[in-house]
Amino acid sequence: MVGARRPIIRFKEEIMLKKEIIESNIKEEVANGTMEILEQNLHSILVWDDENNKEIKFSFSEFLNEKNIREAIYISDTIPKKWKIDADELAKYLWRVCDRNSFITLSGIYIFWDPWIVDDEEDDSDPYRQKLEDETGDDYANYLAEAPLLGQLWFERNIVAINAASIMVASKEVEKENLNLGDPWFSVENQYHIGVLQTAIHELRHLQMDTNPFLPEDTYPIEESAEDAVEAYCRDVFEGNVILENIFPNLFEKD
Repeated sequence: MVGARRPIIRFKEEIMLKKEIIESNIKEEVANGTMEILEQNLHSILVWDDENNKEIKFSFSEFLNEKNIREAIYISDTIPKKWKIDADELAKYLWRVCDRNSFITLSGIYIFWDPWIVDDEEDDSDPYRQKLEDETGDDYANYLAEAPLLGQLWFERNIVAINAASIMVASKEVEKENLNLGDPWFSVENQYHIGVLQTAIHELRHLQMDTNPFLPEDTYPIEESAEDAVEAYCRDVFEGNVILENIFPNLFEKD
């Protein structure tokens, strides 16, 4: 998208949804009959959201940290060595660059690799999909972030899904289309690392804006949930932060 640069939306301590704010909002929803508290502890509260017919776990921001984000990341062990993604480093990156309110309703970040996307002769999906189906009891796990999608928010489960194989194939297409330029920025490796990180930021922003009803509207107006606004936010966050982490340890190694 071509246009004027938008200011990066930075994390601000004063707008964090802390425990007292979340609890107060939930009590009001319970009184109105739109939510039911299922489970509560020091760090989080699990509710049934009657309006959307689903469970939401609200983690209290003052107890969230990089370790929590790492525990929520699940990366398929079928990703080939060259395209491997380091979960520890990815957690560090996302915790550092994203609005911290992005993680309050997060249930998980799942990164798949469907072999059939890369190899026409393969007809199998990532076996990790079956694992996710077993964990959730929902066979939609087998269709989540299917090609040609690069990523998807599973709204009903508060899960961010990324299809690394789709991103790799799309990256190859970008490289092929721009071969005559001789610009390494268009290399499949560079496009892959951009694609994975921007997809993660993008879907986390959707998670934040679409699944958390308690975000203050003056700071997070409804317009910020629109696709073009989410894309602009994603681009600004990615371009506004140097990548310090070694998220793709084998990506730029010579064969």
